[in-house]
Amino acid sequence: MQLLTLTTDWGLKDFYLGKFKGKCHKEIADVCIVDITHEIPKYKTRNAAFVAMNACFDFPSRTIHIIDVAADAKHVIVEWKEQYFICPDNKIPAMMFHHKTVKIYSIDKYAADLSSLTFVAMDLYIDIAKKLGSGMKPEEIGEPIPDFREKEYITSPVKYADYMECFVLYTDDYSNAILNVTEQEFNEFVQDKKFYIQIDITTNVIAASRSYNPQKNSFTTKTIIDSNEAMPALSVSSSGYMELALFKSNYAKLTARSLIPDSNEKQIRIWLGEPKR
Repeated sequence: MQLLTLTTDWGLKDFYLGKFKGKCHKEIADVCIVDITHEIPKYKTRNAAFVAMNACFDFPSRTIHIIDVAADAKHVIVEWKEQYFICPDNKIPAMMFHHKTVKIYSIDKYAADLSSLTFVAMDLYIDIAKKLGSGMKPEEIGEPIPDFREKEYITSPVKYADYMECFVLYTDDYSNAILNVTEQEFNEFVQDKKFYIQIDITTNVIAASRSYNPQKNSFTTKTIIDSNEAMPALSVSSSGYMELALFKSNYAKLTARSLIPDSNEKQIRIWLGEPKR
């Protein structure tokens, strides 16, 4: 059986997914297609990278992963730990594999032979997946290249003496806001000190003053948010990044701002100490 995962921004109401799967089953022997998601916001490369890196890395070796979001750039096969990722070279793989050892192969020569690339997963990626599934090596299919051609990375928070400035990296379907702060970065900055969260620096919405015990991985709430909207909870998400959740509410209600910024817009500050009244 050939495992093949699919991460796209196609949505579910159109015929694209059904058409793709039909051709996959016709072209690739004994294929098993795993849908990661088809609800990536249109053209949002950061969202695609974050979802794919958290969903796909745990699959077994020989799995083929197709990512089709904003696929108007160059195209690559990325080989990582005996898994193969077929995707556009449009910042998505650079974000996914930052600090990881990978092999990259351009498959642009196949794209040049196609009369249309309006549906790149159908017109190009299935053919590449078929070759990989048949046992061909990536180096037999594509041309090795030294690095990704379009780069963007998930940046770390900016740390100052008494606060850390960060932004919303991803918002899940429960409206929990995942910050660009890893558990390690948070622990190193806060240690066992009290802290509070300034959720929106433009409206000065204050979340909670808490103390953190890194040994017990637990928080002790000292105050409740000023807005009386809900009680916030900061925790470590399954992705390894810090997650801001609001019981019976959501981040959007507190801020009325975009949950998925297009750039590294600084939106949230984690302050050391007690909030100023």
